[in-house]
Amino acid sequence: MNPSEFIMRLTTAAVASFKATGVPASITIAQAALESAWGESGLARNGNNLFGIKADSLWRGQTLTLNTKESYETSAYEMKSLKKRIIHMKKKLTVAQLEAQETEKLREEVEKLRVQCETEKKASQAKEQKISSLEHELLQLKRNPTMAASPSAPVIHLKPSAHDVMQSKKKWWAI
Repeated sequence: MNPSEFIMRLTTAAVASFKATGVPASITIAQAALESAWGESGLARNGNNLFGIKADSLWRGQTLTLNTKESYETSAYEMKSLKKRIIHMKKKLTVAQLEAQETEKLREEVEKLRVQCETEKKASQAKEQKISSLEHELLQLKRNPTMAASPSAPVIHLKPSAHDVMQSKKKWWAI
């Protein structure tokens, strides 16, 4: 049977299967084509079985016994290979989980540093504003010395400069 005939013969059953199981009809037809060589395998022709379904000892219906190309050695090898892949994937998952934990710790640390930086920036801005305000007051006092005598004006104590300190420490005979 050619592929077009195969698809036409299975479409009704595959659509009914889709409605019952949710497996798309196209997947069912593709799997049947793969397992039965488009309906040409001995199992398909002699047993009307497209999927190579095997019965166990509990099956009481009709059976058909055919030779198969499957072997337990191949299955055992495939299982061993699958187990290795599962172990490898578990290791990769563990590494990914550890990396995710480390990333979260780094994010928390970065956030703490960001908050600290923001706090220091605000403190620095406040200091700059205070310095600017004091410089402005000092300039006003220099322009209007009578404000300094005012009882409501703030008292500003200026430290003597290094030059002033050195001048006061000179000996009286060197003056």
